[in-house]
Amino acid sequence: MVVVSNGAPRMISVSLRIILLAAGIACLPAPASAQDAGPPAAAAPASSDLQTQAPRPAASPVPASDTTPSGAERRRELIDKLVEWERWYEGQSNLYGGIWNTFTIAAIVLAALTSLFAALGKGEDWKLAMIVMPALAALLTTLIVQFRVRENWKLREIGRLELAELVNEARTLSENDPEIRVKSRELVRKALTIDRAQATAFFETLTANGRIGADAGKPSDTGGSAR
Repeated sequence: MVVVSNGAPRMISVSLRIILLAAGIACLPAPASAQDAGPPAAAAPASSDLQTQAPRPAASPVPASDTTPSGAERRRELIDKLVEWERWYEGQSNLYGGIWNTFTIAAIVLAALTSLFAALGKGEDWKLAMIVMPALAALLTTLIVQFRVRENWKLREIGRLELAELVNEARTLSENDPEIRVKSRELVRKALTIDRAQATAFFETLTANGRIGADAGKPSDTGGSAR
């Protein structure tokens, strides 16, 4: 026979409480880890984000009158373009004019020195100078004649004057003229016509000597064709 002491019921009750407490803890749901929790819920956008993410209204079409240059802009652009053309012809005219004047003066001076040395000079040194200087004078004269420097100088100067006339005509245009667009195109067309005529005449001057020599043996036109 088992004798139970007075403290046994108390120990049994404490043990039962411990067992029940442990069972209750085991039945509690385990805390979700970072991997099992899944993606976090997206936070509600702030009011400022809603404003930036909201679809923008479609841009209204720009009227045609806003993209078309005004009369003042068209006039200024036309004048700048024609002035640039005029400066190019001015530079070409100055170039050919400088070549003509330099080569001509140099040839004259060399010819004069040759005559002077021929009258006063003696010895081998003088003889060498009398050979070199006439050769240089002949070379310069041949260059300005063969490349027709004077004719090209005159050609470019005429082009400069014609462009200067177009520039003055463009400056007389009124900004409020309703036909300024048509008149601007007409002036540009005139400038292009001058360019074509200048290009044709320029290359004709370079081949003028050969063309004249080739046409020298051809019979003259006596058919009385109208011109």
